[in-house]
Amino acid sequence: MTAEKPTRQSTRLEAFTDAAFAFSLTLLVIAGDKVPTSFDEFILALKSIPAFIASAALLLMFWYSHMRWSQRYCLCDMPTILLTSALVCTVLVFVYPLKIVFGSLFHWLSGGFFQLPMTGIGLQAINSLFVIYAVGFIAMCSWQALLYQHALRKAAHLQLDDVEQLEARLERNSLVLQAIPAWLSLLYLWLVPAQYGPFSGFLYSLLGIMMPWYGIKANRLLANAQQGKSA
Repeated sequence: MTAEKPTRQSTRLEAFTDAAFAFSLTLLVIAGDKVPTSFDEFILALKSIPAFIASAALLLMFWYSHMRWSQRYCLCDMPTILLTSALVCTVLVFVYPLKIVFGSLFHWLSGGFFQLPMTGIGLQAINSLFVIYAVGFIAMCSWQALLYQHALRKAAHLQLDDVEQLEARLERNSLVLQAIPAWLSLLYLWLVPAQYGPFSGFLYSLLGIMMPWYGIKANRLLANAQQGKSA
């Protein structure tokens, strides 16, 4: 016998979340832009592609995380609605600094070849953008971590066994871990002189080390738990 799940309501909530993420991807393409009316404008628009790809990849990472959570637990109670609504609101606000930060990064790395998403961006504005970006990143990780924590609180209702509960804890901890570079970025921006502020963005490269290490550790823990269950 399996726990009864509110599949119909969950489907509507998932559709709402999917629509919000899809709309955010649309904003990445059209926000602040116009349809090219000349070949030069078309080439200029193409130069925003790297920033779009990087921004879209990050949004899709959060979307995929929420999709996995929804498919596993299919909850649609009030905490789920509130946390999902907070996630949707955050992503709709987060999309603007996300595009500007990545656009500025590729503009700087390419020596000005790629398009700058906004004109008149000074040092103070860049530092403020990184603060907004870090807060948005932390918020999105936090909402999804709280969703997994909520699923753990409902473990009896969902009839989660020990392995499934371990999996939920590992996913929650993964999201908490992902927010660490953003917290470090905020600390860095607070401590260092303003002229060094833009280098805070490179702290997110720590994810390339932290997450593979955590993935290996998590897979090992799950494999051991599954072996113990089948023994």
